[in-house]
Amino acid sequence: METERYFAFISYKRGSVDEKVANWIHKKLEKYPYPKKLVDKENCPDDPERIRKVFIDTKELSITDKYFEDRIKECIKNSRYLILICSSKSAESEFVNREVECFLATHNNDTGLILPVFIDSVEEEFLPKAIRNTEILNRNCPIYKPMFEPKNEMNSYCFYHIVSFLLKVDFKKIYDRYQIYSQKKRKEKRLLKWLSGIILLAFGFFIANWIYNQHQLVKTQEEIIEKQKEIVQLEKEIFPYSVVTGMITAMAALTACGSKEAKSQEATANKVEAGVLVKSAT
Repeated sequence: METERYFAFISYKRGSVDEKVANWIHKKLEKYPYPKKLVDKENCPDDPERIRKVFIDTKELSITDKYFEDRIKECIKNSRYLILICSSKSAESEFVNREVECFLATHNNDTGLILPVFIDSVEEEFLPKAIRNTEILNRNCPIYKPMFEPKNEMNSYCFYHIVSFLLKVDFKKIYDRYQIYSQKKRKEKRLLKWLSGIILLAFGFFIANWIYNQHQLVKTQEEIIEKQKEIVQLEKEIFPYSVVTGMITAMAALTACGSKEAKSQEATANKVEAGVLVKSAT
């Protein structure tokens, strides 16, 4: 079975702020797309895209591991770097100290492969006994500030110092890349907000215009109804019911008279015609 290799091993004191910081570093590193063009081939992680694999016991160890300490020692031996979370709590941890001793024993006592990450401030008493009184504090060690949010600028500094150390790339180049990316993301967010504002404004205008048109339509319909009412009222005023009824009655009377006269004239004509016929016969 092929031995699993790790780019870095994170050593920390469980059940404290150290654990939160260790998990934060682990998550950030394994998601970080490192700049391959800036990293020399011998300093690249095995993963071609991200800084992986990074060992942390809460993620890598199975509850079925029978020999917990032996498994830890094996993983330390197969790790390129040791990321050491340093605090007053970790300095008192015998387990953390044994992990540091194991790393030194399996890496030719090279403290240059150990990266101490301090909580709040750099203090020699925060170091495990195995590396006190060494030159390890001569470096510019990263500091994590728990009082600030993980995305705070100071903690971003901490993370990119870790990246710079692991990849052996100048910190300024790493941090400048991060700032360019951040500026790009901020511009994208501003553009997205601007577009969202334009869309909301256009939608609001559309809704307002639709409401206005509906109001105008209702208003026009009401005006038409009012006009119709006015016309009906005007007709009633100009042609009252009595006048209309009288006109109908008069017209009926005239029709009746005309009918009687026509019948009289027809009877007279018939009499004349009958007289003429009698004379002819004589």
